[in-house]
Amino acid sequence: MMIAALGYGVSFGGPTLAQINKNQLPKEAYADSTGLPGDDFSLAGALTLFQKANNVEQFEQWINDPEQHVNNVDLNADGEVDYIRVVDQSAGADHALVLQVPINESESQDIAVIEIAHLSKDSAIVQIIGDVNLYGEDVIVEPTQEFEQEIKKAKGPSFSEFRVYRWVMNVWMWPCVQFIYRPNYQPWVSPYYWRHYPSYWKPWKRYHWHQHWWFCYHQHQYGRYGWKANALRCQNVHKAYLGHRKSCASIEARYRKHPMNRAHQKEHGHPSDQHRSNVKEKKHGQKEHQTKGKTLKSKGQRTGGGKKGRP
Repeated sequence: MMIAALGYGVSFGGPTLAQINKNQLPKEAYADSTGLPGDDFSLAGALTLFQKANNVEQFEQWINDPEQHVNNVDLNADGEVDYIRVVDQSAGADHALVLQVPINESESQDIAVIEIAHLSKDSAIVQIIGDVNLYGEDVIVEPTQEFEQEIKKAKGPSFSEFRVYRWVMNVWMWPCVQFIYRPNYQPWVSPYYWRHYPSYWKPWKRYHWHQHWWFCYHQHQYGRYGWKANALRCQNVHKAYLGHRKSCASIEARYRKHPMNRAHQKEHGHPSDQHRSNVKEKKHGQKEHQTKGKTLKSKGQRTGGGKKGRP
């Protein structure tokens, strides 16, 4: 499981986006990648926006804002980024905010789920979990805090060593968490669905994976600190969510059965980019075939299109 602490920072100098290509990416880019289409949605970025948002509606608007560079998902491979809706599925005092893409009129695919566990009167924890179809097994991001403890050596030089410790952050005072636990809160269910989206939202052209990574990790500083762990902390709401999880059969068949490892990805490109390239080539091939068919048909009409002679 991947766990990342929320970090804030400012953009710094370096190559422009136009100068970046997949051969120039540092090793950390491929270490951050799962090699699956979930790399097109920043879990750490979504959790950062959730931390800042005043309510769930604002959070949904922000993750679909191209300026935030969190969402780069294009599951139908039309070259444009998909709209992600948010649905709150509560289980007792706990909540699961499901982030999902409408694939067609009858199917949706979950991208990730933000799970909130209410531990006590003024204590709550949160995790965001990437969907298994798009991220593979158990990809989790959670906010953590860290502190240093001085360790004095009994022998040797007089200088001290410092050990870094990290613990799970109490998110009770996050504005959106406070909003959700208001007495009159009604679980948010996005009013938007397939081909019915908010007037402020306009789809934009999807970035290649290496460009999206550069935006997330260098410009916005999403998920700059990654830690491995194996803890699912919101067990009750997670079990309840699994009973309502949305999965598109075509998406599962395309990605979950055939994951690509990072070495292959580094040599041949990211699978999200490859799939769109294959779709484009297929459409181009179909267009050429149709054009050739029309040409042959018109030639046949010119050469043998006259009246047939009598036998």
